[in-house]
Amino acid sequence: MLLTLVGLVLFGLGSLLSALPDPCDNDVVAEVRSPQGGQRLVVFVRGCGATTSNSTQVSLLAADEPLDNEGGNLLIVDGNRGTAPIAPHGGPFVEAQWIDEHTVLLRHHVSARVFKKKERVGGVRASYRPLAS
Repeated sequence: MLLTLVGLVLFGLGSLLSALPDPCDNDVVAEVRSPQGGQRLVVFVRGCGATTSNSTQVSLLAADEPLDNEGGNLLIVDGNRGTAPIAPHGGPFVEAQWIDEHTVLLRHHVSARVFKKKERVGGVRASYRPLAS
């Protein structure tokens, strides 16, 4: 009986939390198409309210795939409590470019705090180089 009651309470809390609006939003900063045009890198700033700093993120998407309201699938960096310079878009500067159809180069300030740095998404390999001040 107690387990059933606990299960119902947890289910109810989960349902309530999933109904709340997502406090985060993504604003696209740049899009860079692959050499053949079938894919694109999307650089965006993600903000989740006044209690967190904005982060700059990068996702690799198909050319016609929308950017969902979720985190980047390649790179996530923030300003590291003010040690990395903040770009006009509100997050740290990130540079994204295609080397060829299967390789991308992502650059961010050397002082940025890195939360995600994937080496491969799908058939595309990512390499990273820091940007100095």
